[in-house]
Amino acid sequence: MRKIIITIVKSLLAILMCFVLFADDAFAQDTLLVVPDPVNGGALNRAIAADTLAGVPPNRVYKLVRGGWYFLNGAIENVDWHLRIVGE
Repeated sequence: MRKIIITIVKSLLAILMCFVLFADDAFAQDTLLVVPDPVNGGALNRAIAADTLAGVPPNRVYKLVRGGWYFLNGAIENVDWHLRIVGE
């Protein structure tokens, strides 16, 4: 009886480990690296506007480059979707 319980517990732990290891794939996000444009500015505005026209992927994340300057040259409107902006 004890061997059966140990086997069941080990099996459940193995299944739990599989869920933990592959959880990132289940909640994968579509990341777009936005490179700053110091000459023309508005790189973030252009990236969001291009996605808005093409249909924003539901898990889109805009990743900004470390040390870059991002000038906003207009309003960013996100009425029907969540805006996710992260930095490096």
